[in-house]
Amino acid sequence: MAAAADLPLANYDELTVASLRARLRNLSADQLGQLIEYEKGHAARPDVITMFERRIDKISEG
Repeated sequence: MAAAADLPLANYDELTVASLRARLRNLSADQLGQLIEYEKGHAARPDVITMFERRIDKISEG
């Protein structure tokens, strides 16, 4: 499992849901997948996981 220091967003554990949402457009599907795995193993906020999954779907659609 990735450590917080290895994540694509600095200070991930301190970011609010709104802060995460504001940064979504700058992340690739791979980076979002990394954040999903980290989130599942740590805070496990369903709304954050869903938000990341929806962004991956949007990227996949083109």
